[in-house]
Amino acid sequence: MSVDTTPQLRFRLPGEWIAVDPRDEQAAREHSAVIARELVGAADDAVLTRRRVQRGFDEAAAAAREASAHLLLMCREIAPRIPTPVTITVHTPITITPSASRAGRSRGPSSGARCTDAS
Repeated sequence: MSVDTTPQLRFRLPGEWIAVDPRDEQAAREHSAVIARELVGAADDAVLTRRRVQRGFDEAAAAAREASAHLLLMCREIAPRIPTPVTITVHTPITITPSASRAGRSRGPSSGARCTDAS
């Protein structure tokens, strides 16, 4: 039997938070729809508000996905009846290992920066 010794980051946050994995776009959209329905309600006369809330969640998840976040946390209330607009995105460290190209240069970050191979 092997024991997983991978370090884990755990959050203990006060209040009510919504957690979304932004990496899977379809699952994040489905989660946004469920959360919007829970927050706003399912009544027909609330459709515009529900869509606006869902669009906000979808845009937050898209921004987190674009930034390579692994988790998006959105605070609903820090305490009962005290809404708190806070979001947290969680990223893992990115390790860039240059690989030699045909021109003798290594590819670096996508920002256009280049690393030269000194060997």
